[in-house]
Amino acid sequence: MNPTPTSDTPFTAGITSFRQHVFDLLDTIHAKTLPAIEKAADLLVAAIKRDAIIHIGGAGGHSQIPAMEMFYRAGGLANISIIFGPGLGLFDGKPCLERVPGMGGFTMAYHDVRPEDVVIIVNYYGMNAATIDLALAAKARGCTVIGITSTMFSRNTPADFPARHPCGKNLEDVVDLILDTHTSIDEQIVPVAGFAQKVGVASTLAGCYLTQLLTIRTVEKAVALGLQPPVWMCANLPGGDRTNDDHLKKYLPRVRHLYPEGETFRGD
Repeated sequence: MNPTPTSDTPFTAGITSFRQHVFDLLDTIHAKTLPAIEKAADLLVAAIKRDAIIHIGGAGGHSQIPAMEMFYRAGGLANISIIFGPGLGLFDGKPCLERVPGMGGFTMAYHDVRPEDVVIIVNYYGMNAATIDLALAAKARGCTVIGITSTMFSRNTPADFPARHPCGKNLEDVVDLILDTHTSIDEQIVPVAGFAQKVGVASTLAGCYLTQLLTIRTVEKAVALGLQPPVWMCANLPGGDRTNDDHLKKYLPRVRHLYPEGETFRGD
């Protein structure tokens, strides 16, 4: 249902354009990426069945946001471990290392990534050095690797672009399965009259939407098989702490960035 603009809802041309772009993008994801989400959910269900860890990392800046959306999140899977590679986040971006190869193996070792685990690598552009490095390191450990990216963007990035990994490959070339965000080559999408640059970015919305769809389908498929997947409960609801403490006791030894929320948690 499209609301009618009023004096209280100042839908400018830019806001209307951005809103329509996002709706069209979500429709494209439903039309083109849902089959891959089904396959990815099967891989995560298999990981749950064998009691493995699902690692997810965003290689650079805002690409960490969809990864954070899957980690330690109410309604999300508890066997998720987030990979915070050094120098790859906005909170740890000095120096920014997303264009620097060589950290993938050390990062996978720190997170104790094992062959039975699944690794998800998120990067909106799908070609920078850290992105490819992390994916190659996960593959070297024998893991199944899923990528979340815009193949349109990486395929249209010049081969000699300085952010690229020395191997010259895109994320889709080195992983087992791609969840395509279908975001455009022009990351900034809304023109503003009288201003040189476009504004408004939809890649974060697309990435977070995909991770939520993946979580939902994984839980649906697991329950259909008679499994009880580990899912965090909102800690601000009655019973949340009790539910979450059970998950914490199980996953703290394997998930590097997990932590108890309250003062009363005991791991024994």
